Amino acid sequence: MRDGSPFPRVALEARAVSHSYPGRQAFKALNDVSIALREGETLAIVGESGSGKSTLSRILLGLASPSEGQVLCFGKDIGSLSRRERAAHVQPVFQDPYSSLNPRHTLAEIVAAPLLARGEQRACALRRATGLLEEVGLGPAYAQRRPAALSGGQRQRAAIARALIADPEILVCDEPTSALDVSVQAQILNLLQEQRRERKLSVLLITHNIGVVAHMADRVAVMRHGEIVETGGVRDVLLKPRQDYTRLLISSVPDLRGGPIKPLATAP
Repeated sequence: MRDGSPFPRVALEARAVSHSYPGRQAFKALNDVSIALREGETLAIVGESGSGKSTLSRILLGLASPSEGQVLCFGKDIGSLSRRERAAHVQPVFQDPYSSLNPRHTLAEIVAAPLLARGEQRACALRRATGLLEEVGLGPAYAQRRPAALSGGQRQRAAIARALIADPEILVCDEPTSALDVSVQAQILNLLQEQRRERKLSVLLITHNIGVVAHMADRVAVMRHGEIVETGGVRDVLLKPRQDYTRLLISSVPDLRGGPIKPLATAP
């Protein structure tokens, strides 16, 4: 806690991470990105489409390897962890829940899948899955439904339940509400907040929406062209941004109430 942070231990960290996509002219999606998600906090990564946010989230989840740099999960190189070890620490919540939910399975089977994969008895796994579905607002009647029978918000609740069933310490949420109506967005964000508090989760929130950042985050890092251009406490960054790019994001993206968030002052 030497830096005064109320969140002392680093849960997930990118150290000087760069990533290039091969091709006739190699495209550098990330350039020397360093961020640290501390235990128990919500860190938002915000930027426009194409800023490198989703590439960074895949690397932080261990789904892709950086061209340069290192990702650490509680001090261990994430690339050295087995798939099962990574899943025990970090779980994703993606933008499109429908594409990540098996349409042939019931919700209980989908949510129970991580437990079944590690050898838990089927009946016990399905019972736990049904209980967790109820915890995220989908009562017992939903356990036997399939994804096609659900609304977008209900699918996202099921996706959150599946992410939580393995009791992870970290959630990486990549645009978790961008495909949903505004009223449903608020419900899903409130659910994530409740689960974060109750389970003492660390949450990395990838978004382009400043309103979502204002609603959920403790700290925010602003990305542009694959680089972090500004970082700090969410109130400091949103109300007194230092960068013109951050001010542009704040003025152009509506908040959850439909109006723009206005900076208090511009940087000198």
